[in-house]
Amino acid sequence: MFKGLHHIGIAVHDLDESVKKYEQIFQGKIKLRHTAEDHWLRLVFIEVGGVMFELLQPLSPGKGYIGEFLDKHGEGLHHLAFNVENVKSSLAELKKMGVKLRDEKPRFREAGFLIAFISPDETNNVPWELLQPAPPIS
Repeated sequence: MFKGLHHIGIAVHDLDESVKKYEQIFQGKIKLRHTAEDHWLRLVFIEVGGVMFELLQPLSPGKGYIGEFLDKHGEGLHHLAFNVENVKSSLAELKKMGVKLRDEKPRFREAGFLIAFISPDETNNVPWELLQPAPPIS
C-alpha cells in the first residue's frame, strides 16, 4: 500500500523567512510554490538532500488548519506524506483493518494531488497523509 515517503510537512509562521533558511543553510531547491485560498494557506515544496519538505504558512494568523495548528503547537512537524497507488482504495483497506481515518474520502490538493489523512491517534500523534501518484515535482 505505502510506496515510500513523498514529503515532510512543516508548519511555519513566516514562509519567506523559512524558505531563505532552507535555501541558504541547507542548499534547498524550490520545486513548487502554491497558494490554496480554500485552505487558507501558502506553501512551498523545497528539496533538501533528496528529501522533499512542504513548508506551510496560513494566509492569516490563526486561520485554517495550519493557523490553528500553529496557535496550538507552534512551528514544527505537521505531517508525513506517503505515496500510495490509489488513495480511495487505500482508505477502504485501512478502514477494513479498523484504522481510524481523519478523511473518509480523498480530496484534491495543490498540483493536482489526491490526498487523505489517517487519524493521528493511529500514528503516535504524527498525522500521515496518503498521496496518490502525482507528476514529479521538478
